[in-house]
Amino acid sequence: MVRALHIRLLTLAEVDRAFPLVREIYPEARLDAWQDFAGRRIAGRPGGPCGILSVRNEQDCIVGLGCYLHSDDLFHGEVLHGEIFCALDIIGQDRIARTLEDGFSHIARRHGCKAVHISLPPDAGLRDDGWISSLLYERGHHLENLQMCKLLSDR
Repeated sequence: MVRALHIRLLTLAEVDRAFPLVREIYPEARLDAWQDFAGRRIAGRPGGPCGILSVRNEQDCIVGLGCYLHSDDLFHGEVLHGEIFCALDIIGQDRIARTLEDGFSHIARRHGCKAVHISLPPDAGLRDDGWISSLLYERGHHLENLQMCKLLSDR
């Protein structure tokens, strides 16, 4: 069982090491797409307007990931938009998500944000167990918007 968790910013040197965790949530993800995405998020100054948080266990294994981006919102002003990529770890997945949520809140406060918006993996709210949605409700989040996606062609 995972006893101690700590959070750190993911570095460029760790991007490939984190890819198996991304694949747990997004099996269709390609390594080159993850490398490009992570590179863009990490390229900003550490702890700055965007980045990737990693949750580590006592052996420094990456057991959770969450990316964030500082943005503006019509109703809340400055917000931190976070996306949770959580390990499908049978033991402790709720602790991993709590740790990521704590990290998002800490970064948001440090940057003067008025709110934290969190996006979940595509089917997280549709699963029968709904554990991640319940966890976020418990920590003070509420449903405010539903994000949908339309893919655009190259033409």
